[in-house]
Amino acid sequence: MDGSRWISGRWMMTGSLALLVWGGPMQAEEYIPPERMENDPQVQLWRKRQQAESEARQKQLQDEAETSRRTGERLQQTLREEEEARQRVLEEKARLDRQKEEVFRGWLERLAAAIGEGRKEDAARYYREAVAVLPTDKRLAGLQERIAKMREPEPPSPPPSPSPDPSPWPDPKRFEPASTTGNAFGKGTEWGWKSLPEGGRLPLIPAIEEEARKAKAAKSGTPPPCWDKPGKQANECIDSRTGMEFVWVPGGTFRMGAPEDRSGPEVALKGFWLGKYEVTQGQWQGVMGNNPSGFKKGAGFPVESVSWNEIQGFLDKLNGSGKRQFELPTEAQWEYAARDGGRDILYPWGDEDPVCRKGVRNGAKFDDNKDCDDTGTEPVGSYAASPNLGLYDMAGNVWEWTCSRWESPYDMEYKKCADWEIFSSNRVYRGGSWRNSPAGVRSAYRSRYDPDDRFDNLGFRLSRTGP
Repeated sequence: MDGSRWISGRWMMTGSLALLVWGGPMQAEEYIPPERMENDPQVQLWRKRQQAESEARQKQLQDEAETSRRTGERLQQTLREEEEARQRVLEEKARLDRQKEEVFRGWLERLAAAIGEGRKEDAARYYREAVAVLPTDKRLAGLQERIAKMREPEPPSPPPSPSPDPSPWPDPKRFEPASTTGNAFGKGTEWGWKSLPEGGRLPLIPAIEEEARKAKAAKSGTPPPCWDKPGKQANECIDSRTGMEFVWVPGGTFRMGAPEDRSGPEVALKGFWLGKYEVTQGQWQGVMGNNPSGFKKGAGFPVESVSWNEIQGFLDKLNGSGKRQFELPTEAQWEYAARDGGRDILYPWGDEDPVCRKGVRNGAKFDDNKDCDDTGTEPVGSYAASPNLGLYDMAGNVWEWTCSRWESPYDMEYKKCADWEIFSSNRVYRGGSWRNSPAGVRSAYRSRYDPDDRFDNLGFRLSRTGP
């Protein structure tokens, strides 16, 4: 009957669903039609239970899927963070390796020069320094044995025997009482040379005579002879290889720091040569063969975006294997020059604050807004020269590296250059830049960067020690 079956019990049918429900005493072969099943309480209860179980199962599956998704995201995030950390470690290791390689190459170059010049003691010291940086480098192979085989420098030959020609030196036999009228203490005998050579003083050994002349020139402000091509002024000299112009800065004593509080140390300096302008992009390109500047505007613009360590490579190439004559100025030298020879002034031109952020240019204040916007560097010489020394761009254009290690408060580091191999210490920079306010371009303002830092408002100028 309509597909139903007859058994002892009750078949309930609805559509294709057949359900055998056992109940109490019933007559066999009882048939319940589908329409009666829709309202049967037992069927309705069963359906509700089935629906609740289905919904619970579906929600469980959704929760499991969401948990799995979140776990996967957390795992991916963890993997990304671990990869980023690994990359940072590798980058830092690579940076340190590059620094070590630069320092190592510097010692190797010094070592090669010492071996070539027969300076055994210096060669041994440079070898030890190189081993301390990269002890297992193959480039060190055989160098120790080569240094050991070097001959000690021969002692200087004895001075020639006295010439029979007349000597400017007085005869020792004539060292006798010059007078018996009393000495500076009021009694006794005054001893001395009875006669002196022409000029009234004893002659000096030529080397000592030259050093004395240089010291006198440094103290008096008279520049020593130019080592290359004389400049337009008597205190200027031009390096013909690079075209860099240098100005002689006479020695003197001054107090570092802001003139109004005079909190810095008092410093005595010998005279020195200092770059008339900042080093240009063209000059860097001529020595290094590249231009790292952010503002590639032309050869006459200051080179910037160079780190302190990169400048050491520039100096090594510029100086060659001989005496290191070109150098960054010390912090004390820079401030002394920026204050126009140690004068108690706020800026290279005096105490008057600049109208615009760029300071003073070509000897006059900026007077229209188009010259005041922060558009980057200007050609060297665009900012006014100091009245006495004639140094340009000491305030504005680009910050300038010094060779000194940062110490705060002042230590003795301001008077000397930091060792290149100490690459973990900050280095001092001075002078303000094209984007600084008047406070930032004051001659006494000082700050520091890591020797590997480079920025598009940070450059340098050079000093030179002796002819």
